[in-house]
Amino acid sequence: MLNEEKIRLMTELAVFEKEHAVQMKNVTTYFKGDYISRNLIRGFISFTICSALLVCLWILFNVDIVLSSIDMDGLKALAMRGGAFYFGGLVVYETLIGVIYGRRYDYDEKMKRIYIVKLKHLDKRYEFQKRSRALAREERNV
Repeated sequence: MLNEEKIRLMTELAVFEKEHAVQMKNVTTYFKGDYISRNLIRGFISFTICSALLVCLWILFNVDIVLSSIDMDGLKALAMRGGAFYFGGLVVYETLIGVIYGRRYDYDEKMKRIYIVKLKHLDKRYEFQKRSRALAREERNV
């Protein structure tokens, strides 16, 4: 005989696992600091590449400004301004990444705890059924 509650619990668990499998994998694979550090490094690399591409694009569109400021003082001032924008943007971007991925990790950890609670509930249902079957066998044997 099929137990409808057990089937419902198992279906809920399967759907929950399918929806949150990647998130729970991140929590079980990494510590929080490692997870955030990994994404900070990825963010640094992507921000640097995007900044370099934007600088190249700006140089292509403003060739006349670059060529007119060919003297070292003008070029140095332009590079200092660009470096200031880069480091300022990098600090803001890395701060946002740290906050966002810290919260994501906490949320994923919460989802993992919910999953474990649901598994324990299902396990208790199995234990209850095993005990009730064992008691029914004992009653038949008596």
